[in-house]
Amino acid sequence: MYVAERLQLADEVGARDCVNITGSMNPTQWDGPDPRNYSQEFFDASVENIRKILDDVKPVRAKFTIEMMGWAPPDGPDAYLRLIRAVDRRQFAVHVDVCNIINSVDKFYGNGTLIEECFWKLGPWVMSCHAKDLWGYRVHLAETVPGRGGIDYKAYLQAIAKYAPAAPLMLEHLTKPEEYEEGKQYILKVAAQSGISFN
Repeated sequence: MYVAERLQLADEVGARDCVNITGSMNPTQWDGPDPRNYSQEFFDASVENIRKILDDVKPVRAKFTIEMMGWAPPDGPDAYLRLIRAVDRRQFAVHVDVCNIINSVDKFYGNGTLIEECFWKLGPWVMSCHAKDLWGYRVHLAETVPGRGGIDYKAYLQAIAKYAPAAPLMLEHLTKPEEYEEGKQYILKVAAQSGISFN
């Protein structure tokens, strides 16, 4: 099984975690929206899959983490807590990608509060985080370079520093080295303005 092999590799090289998603019941898109993603069947299958991966690999160092998604559980901190309790394995933990769970205008405009809630509730389990941004027009939200959108990076960095200080923050989904550098510089600037330093 591919995911189990990746978790085994993560454990062997001393990575903090191996990240995946729960998937989707969408018949044409592995990570797409589908109303069945919110069924008990989907939740039970997710728990069973996560347990099987962890029980087969038995990782010692690396944790297995799931990205929250806006159209499949876990889609927020409460859904993630429910999943943690159901999986009931010490090597199961959390990966935070704030942009993935902003699926409405109220979450977009109130993302600082959403970020604080995620880390307040999930902080002890957070192993890693993704860094990107969102820009919005009407109801369309699209990922962009950190600093070009509306994600409250002050809240994001403060929450990581307070609740999950060892979790790495990784830029993703950008297309050019210059965009990665731009995002990095923006994050470092916000961190400096907020009194946060990186190792």
